Formats: sequence, structure tokens, C-alpha cells
Amino acid sequence: MGILTARGSIDISQFWPQGTSDADTANIYVDVAQGGVFYTAPGKAERDVTNLYKSAVSAQKKTTTDLSKETLIKQGKIKVRLQGIDAPELHYKPQSDPRTAEKLGVKGAKLGGAGVVKDYRQHQAETSAVSVGRFLATIDASAVPCEFVSNVDDSEGPSAVVDKYGRFVGDIIVDGNVNLNHWILEKGWAVVSLYNSMTEAELDGYISHWRKGRNKGSSRHYADRVIAFKPGLLLRHHATPVSEGDARFLHPKLYRRQTTWWAYKQVAPVKLSFPKSIAATGGNLFEIADFRENGRYAQAHPLAAMLAGSQMALNPEEFVLREDAGDIFDLNRDKITSW
Repeated sequence: MGILTARGSIDISQFWPQGTSDADTANIYVDVAQGGVFYTAPGKAERDVTNLYKSAVSAQKKTTTDLSKETLIKQGKIKVRLQGIDAPELHYKPQSDPRTAEKLGVKGAKLGGAGVVKDYRQHQAETSAVSVGRFLATIDASAVPCEFVSNVDDSEGPSAVVDKYGRFVGDIIVDGNVNLNHWILEKGWAVVSLYNSMTEAELDGYISHWRKGRNKGSSRHYADRVIAFKPGLLLRHHATPVSEGDARFLHPKLYRRQTTWWAYKQVAPVKLSFPKSIAATGGNLFEIADFRENGRYAQAHPLAAMLAGSQMALNPEEFVLREDAGDIFDLNRDKITSW
């Protein structure tokens, strides 16, 4: 495995309630100085500066007219998704997609203009985001020095570290040697989220830290069954944090799908219950024991295997999700495949 490293800092003002970043850092930016991104090839001790990401775009942005405005590194910043964790959603918009509408049995239905495409949130999302921001503020009041680190399958090339949304996926190290991903799990501010792109050591590490924190923080309010969608819970800008008590939250992976299912129900006669909609709309997972033994040859199960009716059938540490590929391209729209 190779290692991609980026040196920079985390701007604390991006966290809710000042900003809109949530606890799994989907919207956190890590500042990267020019020349601050390095790649260490397998078997090498020295890391080499790599500039290829400065003029690379994700597949999602490939059709943009001016690619130079959509590069992965903008104004010295990269967008990071902390791997191994999934925090309660602070803001998630229903996804209007013709394929989803067809799978739900409402072909041709559209969400736009119906007043249902809003930034919905889950209980405990604010609590988790505030807690992570406050922890980082104990290190530095404004900008926390950090390193972003990601193990990379060298044969897959530079795209292996980027997801389909153009976010860099890996760990953030702060305060010298504190792995922020692990800290969040240990304190209970997110549930563990395992992917088939992780190494055996990474799987073990995340599960170990999750077991220490699953009965703490927000994680102790993780729901063991499907709970009703609450359309009145919306992103609150610059609001005063309040205690959310023991309010429960659904697994974020399911909540994102529940949000879209609920929105379509408001505009069309969706007959599927939410649990049945999970089976209809697809997605795959692997049982952890099978994945450990057979790797990429493990049997894929539908995402619906997370549920038995309205009850959770698998705990977060008992399944591995399939990572969506994230190809990247240069400004000539040619795929980047090598270092």
C-alpha cells in the first residue's frame, strides 16, 4: 500500500453552529499549502511531493464547461470525508433522481418545486458537531494544524483516495498524534462505518474504537429500529446549541434514503413502506466475517439486509459497505490512472 499525506490546518469556524460542517467532516476543509501533498510509494521510505491533484477534477464535475473552477484543490483547500465513521446528518437534501423514482414505483415524479427539498437533519447531529468543534478548539482557537493520511492501493492509482463526490477519504491527525476519526468514535459522536476499501488493520482499529464509544455521547442514542422521519427537523444556521436528551437517530446510511423516500411520498403515491423501499432502491453490503475471510470474493447482500422488517438486523460493526468508485480527470478530460 502507498500512503497519501496532506499537511494543513482545519478551520474551526466551519463547524456548526458557526458553520455547517458536521461531525464526520463531510464539509470540513483541510488547508493545504502549495507543495503540501505527498505520496509515499510502497516499499519507499521517502515521500514525494505530488501536484497532480491541483489540476484534477472528479467524475462528478467532468462535464463542467470550465474545469479549472472545479479542481479537487481549490484555493489551497481539499474537501475531506473522515473514513470509518458516519455521524448523524446535520443537513441532507432529498435526491431527485429518475432512476430512484422508477424504483419507488412513481416513474416521472419530480421533487423540484414541491417544497420538499430542504436541509433536513437528525437528532444528535448538532450535539455531535458541536462536540467535535469544541474538542478541536482546545488545540487551537481558530485553525488546528493537521495531517490528512490515507492508505492507497498503488495499483488503483491516485483516484483511490477520492470518492465519487470529489472528497478525499482518510484519517485526520491532530495535536501531534491524535487520530480524529478514532477520537470521534471513542467519544461516541458517530457510528462506525466500514468499507471494502479498508485494510484489515483499519477494520480492526475502527471496530475497536467504536466498541469503546458506542455507549457514550450521541452513539448511545442510536436506534435499534426504524424511527419515523421528522420533516420539522431542519438545519439551523448560527443557532444556540441545546440538549437533545435521549432523542434517537436512525443509522445515517438509512436516514439519507429515508429522506428521499419521504420526499417522494409527498409528491406521488409511493406504495412501498420505507423498509421495502430499501430493498427496491438497491445498494450492497458484506457481512464482516465473510469479508474478512474472502475479501472481494465475499458474497454481496442487498443493503436491505441491515433490516429485519422495521428492526435493525445488523449492528454497525457487523457489515462492510461497498465503496463507490471515484475516477479523477485532468483538465484535458483524460482519466488520471498513475502517479
